[in-house]
Amino acid sequence: MGILDGPLAQSIYDGFKGKLLSGTLRKNVEGDSGALDGKGDPIDVAPTDYDTEGFVDNYDDAYRARAGIPQTDVMVGIFGKSIDGVIVEKDDIASFTRSGVTTWYQVRRAKLDPAGALWDCQSFVIPEPAS
Repeated sequence: MGILDGPLAQSIYDGFKGKLLSGTLRKNVEGDSGALDGKGDPIDVAPTDYDTEGFVDNYDDAYRARAGIPQTDVMVGIFGKSIDGVIVEKDDIASFTRSGVTTWYQVRRAKLDPAGALWDCQSFVIPEPAS
């Protein structure tokens, strides 16, 4: 827990609630076996979905150039309090629906701000995954 956790994160989330896109965060959770295949990938994984709220935004061209962010990547913002206690990690996937169209994104990098209010996820668009 950081000094800014809790009330500040909740206040920020409350201020945006109702103005955000509804979405889903899908994490692949290792099953009971914990076994790995020949490539080192977990054999027994099960997707777990979490309802979330957030937004999708483009990176500024100057920031994109300085940080080495590919042109295909976007910033997916996921509000921490909408998935309280869940940690967003590389290769998690998220979807958001805007104007009736659902778009899926795979997380390349994720970081949480010091207040625990917003996950900044450098992500790219992927095809809709199989359920």
